[in-house]
Amino acid sequence: MGEKEITLDKVIGHEDFKGAFLPRLKSYPAGVYLFYGPASVGKRTTAFEVAKMILCKKELEEKCGCISCKQFDKGHPDFLCVGGREKIKVADVDSIIEFCTTTPFLSDSKIIIIDDAHIMTVEAANRLLKLLEEPPLNYSFFLITSNPQAIISTILSRCIRY
Repeated sequence: MGEKEITLDKVIGHEDFKGAFLPRLKSYPAGVYLFYGPASVGKRTTAFEVAKMILCKKELEEKCGCISCKQFDKGHPDFLCVGGREKIKVADVDSIIEFCTTTPFLSDSKIIIIDDAHIMTVEAANRLLKLLEEPPLNYSFFLITSNPQAIISTILSRCIRY
């Protein structure tokens, strides 16, 4: 078996991002990442492709078709996405915290995407901050925003920004 292949072939463009992000992901995939930029440039699509890639069980020599990839679009037990056009509230963060209390089921990692993180309430942001201060091992958080200035600075300080 070879080393896991890491590629973002399905992400069109964004070559500077891929050049900076992929080496980081190869060396240490877990962490808290912020994908920011103008609306409709592919931040969400990129985050979902990265999530699929991290959760994939494929090895370099094998053709993908693993249970993890087959399950992703149907509802992967190691993947959670909250937000996306609706205000992110304390109850949403509570669901993230609950998700983080269990170990991965199909993959070696768990992935949490927080879409439109800039519309998180202050209460929710403060609750999330406690989790981001010491994220569980093998868990990756992806915050997506077109307005990073609207995210509290203590959360921004814990993110690797792309």
